[in-house]
Amino acid sequence: MVPQQILSYVDTSCFNPTALVTNLQVDNTTVNFSWTAPRFLTAGFVNYMWEVRSSGLPGSGAAGLFASGSTALTNDSVTGLLPGIPYTFYVKSSCHAWTRNINGVLTPLCSTPVFPYVENFEGVVGTSHTQLHYCCCYDRCNMRTRDAACRHPFSSRNSG
Repeated sequence: MVPQQILSYVDTSCFNPTALVTNLQVDNTTVNFSWTAPRFLTAGFVNYMWEVRSSGLPGSGAAGLFASGSTALTNDSVTGLLPGIPYTFYVKSSCHAWTRNINGVLTPLCSTPVFPYVENFEGVVGTSHTQLHYCCCYDRCNMRTRDAACRHPFSSRNSG
């Protein structure tokens, strides 16, 4: 009797990066992103290609494409992201089709003011703190008042 052998094929023509990491910077509009290089870089590898999209699939064209680029390094950055919009980051080896990529989603928070931040409330007219309360409790990121989470700072209901 002849022993059976099981052969498996591993495509060694191109390897993809792994472990995509996205880091939102303090300005909430810039993201530094990085990945781990494949263990082996083959002759077919030229560089890494990346796309940042608010919609659509990678490589699908301009609709939903925020930024794209290529680099021989294992990191890059993009700036100008808008708050509240989920962006998907895609990275692949240049020798692969976009159907073979690593990806991750990041949604920038509300814009962070630049410090020192000064607000002049000396010109506020009125006998109550309602105007000041509205200014402090308006969620500018989602363009709505934070009713449940924000109580009048001078009322007895503000117990914690």
